[in-house]
Parts: sequence; structure tokens; C-alpha cells
Amino acid sequence: VSESSQFASALFLTLPTLAGASRVRLMGTLVSEPYLDATLAVLRFHGVEAKRDGRVFSTPGHQQYRGNRFPIPTDASSAAYLWAGAAVSEGGRITVSGFDPEWPQADLVVLDLLEAWGATVSRRSGRATVSAGERRPIRFDLTRAPDLLPLAGVLAALAPGRSLLSGAAHAAFKE
Repeated sequence: VSESSQFASALFLTLPTLAGASRVRLMGTLVSEPYLDATLAVLRFHGVEAKRDGRVFSTPGHQQYRGNRFPIPTDASSAAYLWAGAAVSEGGRITVSGFDPEWPQADLVVLDLLEAWGATVSRRSGRATVSAGERRPIRFDLTRAPDLLPLAGVLAALAPGRSLLSGAAHAAFKE
């Protein structure tokens, strides 16, 4: 999991269907950790018993996923580029809605990134508005949201002065 949470998510999705109970201890640096929480939310939504206590994931075996109507919330990863577009445009402003505050999405931290960069951000239940502001250099750790690396790089390039992006080495292992 020090390269990508995708490996752990694949295990989390498979283990409940095996013949016996499973317990997995995650070793190394946990990167993209919020994505693990999203995987657990999907499991629970589909009736699968599973839990994570820090680095330990456990689940009984012999489980089946229960079909369910799945209300797909607005995707923060995609919305990030709409918000950034408004932030970099003179007079730009956009509101994106449809977020479920109970559903974990790592890339919602893009709003913190845009605020740090100087954009004006307004958050309300299930929606966020971003407006252009005065650009400034950013210091941002991408360990928990590596999918934001390309966008953060563009913001850093457009900021006056020197910016520092860290915690993104594991992005090399992403799709």
C-alpha cells in the first residue's frame, strides 16, 4: 500500500467472498488512505460486513454482495477541474452540487488546495462554489489525494513565486 491503495482495495473487495474469515494488516506507508474508506463504504452499502481498524482490515467469509440501487454522488475528481477552471479564469465562478457529505471522497481536498492557491471557496451542504481570487504559491501534501497531482502542478505553474508539492511519489503507480 506504499505504492497505491488500489492493491488493498482489490483485496478488500474480494476477501468477503472467500470461504473463511480474513484479516489483513497493511504494512508500509499508507498512501491514498481515503480511497480505502471509500472501498469500505461500497462494501457496506452492498450488505457486506467489513471493518478497518487503522491498518487492520477484517471481514467474515461466505458473503455475497447484495444488489442495491446505488445513488452515484458527484465525482470530486472530475469536479476538481471545473473548480480549477473557474479559479484560473478572470472573473470565473462555478458551483458544483450533488455531493453526499456521508460518502468519502479523497479529492474533495481540492477545495483546500484551491483556497491555499488564493481562490475563494464557499462550501454548503452537498455543494461548493469556487471563484477566482489572488493567486499565491502553494505548499500541499498529495499523499492522501494523488489524483490531484496534474491539477496541482498546473496551479503551481500559474502561481507567482515558488510552490512546493509533496507526497506524490506513489502517483507513478496509478493508472
